[in-house]
Amino acid sequence: MKTSTLMALPNPETVFHPTGLDEQIRCRAYQLYDERGKTDGQELEDWFRAEAEIMTHQVKQKAS
Repeated sequence: MKTSTLMALPNPETVFHPTGLDEQIRCRAYQLYDERGKTDGQELEDWFRAEAEIMTHQVKQKAS
């Protein structure tokens, strides 16, 4: 059986680099999936929610 090493997910509240935007969204979407108990079938919802959260936070940071 192959085992994988879990990596610590970056905190979207502290990591905002335009070049890593997809990675930030992916990590947050996975966190949402994990929080839901890893139930399948809501991948797009997780992605769009993660994207909205990160983009909203970036806009707020730029405004301050």
